[in-house]
Amino acid sequence: MKRYRILSRHQEGNIVLQEYRKHVEERAALGIVPAPLDAQQTADLIELIKTPPAGEEEFILDLFANRVPAGASAIRCSANG
Repeated sequence: MKRYRILSRHQEGNIVLQEYRKHVEERAALGIVPAPLDAQQTADLIELIKTPPAGEEEFILDLFANRVPAGASAIRCSANG
C-alpha cells in the first residue's frame, strides 16, 4: 500500500523553497546560475506569495523578481482567471 503524506500549505511551501535552494546549490557547484522557474514552480511561487511561510517573504519576492521568466507569471495568472 502506497503512503501519502498530507501536508499543510506551510509545509508544502517550505518543501518548494527547500527544493529550489538545493537546485541553487547544485548549479553553484557546477559553476552555473540557477535555471529560471518553470510553469509549475511559478504557480507554486504565486501561491507562496499569497500565504508565505514566516521569514521567507523576502526570499519569495526575490525569486519572483529574479527567477520567473518575463511573461510567465502573466500567462499563468490570466489562464486562471
